[in-house]
Amino acid sequence: MKNLARSRIKITFKKMVYIALLTICFGCGPNLFKSADPADPDERAVRYLEDGKPDAAKKLLEDKLGAEVKDLLAGTATGSELSTALYAAIGDDEKKLGYLSILSSAYAQIVGLDPLDLALKLAESKSTTASSSGALKLAADASMGNGVTALFPVLPAATNENISYVEKALAILQAIPAGYMKAGDVFKQGLFMTSLFSLRMKKLDTDGDGLVSALEALDISLDDASGILSNLGNAISSIAAYASAGGDSSAQIAEEQLTTFQTSIDSAEGDDAAEKLKNFIASSGG
Repeated sequence: MKNLARSRIKITFKKMVYIALLTICFGCGPNLFKSADPADPDERAVRYLEDGKPDAAKKLLEDKLGAEVKDLLAGTATGSELSTALYAAIGDDEKKLGYLSILSSAYAQIVGLDPLDLALKLAESKSTTASSSGALKLAADASMGNGVTALFPVLPAATNENISYVEKALAILQAIPAGYMKAGDVFKQGLFMTSLFSLRMKKLDTDGDGLVSALEALDISLDDASGILSNLGNAISSIAAYASAGGDSSAQIAEEQLTTFQTSIDSAEGDDAAEKLKNFIASSGG
């Protein structure tokens, strides 16, 4: 009964955060869809996402954004190159920039990524790490389930294809200029970056046991380690920006957890990012 009650509380909290983010993103009042026109592409796309139909949302929005945007998204451009090209194609059309925010969520949902699950998981891990000097560490064994490995179960498989989709989701979101970004977009950006950081860590777990061992970490290249730590730093910056602007408690907890984790890695021995990450994993019981 206790597990059932805990599960219901988690689902309710997640729904509350989801509705809050939608309200922030679209500027609606408490009755989010009461006066909405069901014919509006953005409202229809959000409903598709709520119904677990991200492919339908993706098709609808890409059709509305036009052939040039669709071709860009079907191409090989990623990161800032894709973001810049998307903005050049759309310009300051506020309606279409709003479509990009929803489209980024569709891309994430297609591969089974729910950024809010990460926020909730980080909040849960705060209590499990409190007894170990508050440090967010890799789990020393499967029973601990704290630290970054605690995020693995809420992530999709760490395949190159899935990572590419999340990268594209982030690039789509980052095509929105800062002046047009809603508070919820900033938080979502931070959660996408957290997802990329976590997926790249999960990719190191080659035996799929839910842990990253020192042996599995041996092959981390300097480029890979630098990319992982860059994702972590960018995630903290975005989530901190949202939290400082009056974001909800889940953002503040996520910022604290990720910052502590970053500090722990930075404090590890090593002359470069790869050595620090390897030594951190080894010292965490991997």
